[in-house]
Amino acid sequence: MTFKNNQTVSFTWINADSAGTTLAVFHFFPQSVRSRNDTILADTSTVQLTATVTPGVFGFTIAPASVVFNIAGSPTVDVSFASYADFSVADSSPSKYPTSQAFAQALKLWYEFGSDQWQAQNTGVTGTLASSALSQPGLYLLAAPK
Repeated sequence: MTFKNNQTVSFTWINADSAGTTLAVFHFFPQSVRSRNDTILADTSTVQLTATVTPGVFGFTIAPASVVFNIAGSPTVDVSFASYADFSVADSSPSKYPTSQAFAQALKLWYEFGSDQWQAQNTGVTGTLASSALSQPGLYLLAAPK
């Protein structure tokens, strides 16, 4: 993802399936990236970020780690779980998630802020779309407590 820091841009991430299913849409707003390598970015600075799939889980990693997001106006992401969500946890916890809808409402985007230390992001779920602000570059997972 490459953009100027004074632009509002969105990047759609498509699954490699035959239907071209959307996995996520990343949204960047003016000044949503504050600095890179400990240097404050100008409006006209070019920002380059990479998003990679995390194998075996419903997640992704944003890099490089040397970029700092603006906490007052951070980038956001909309993650679609319409096609590939694993609702089996709802079956193993019927008292916690009596329906698939209850499970979907419990989904949160989690950010790994330290080695195996996770923080739930303020995530809104509408239908089969989970929307959240991004804290900083790093590993994110979409999950509900088991």
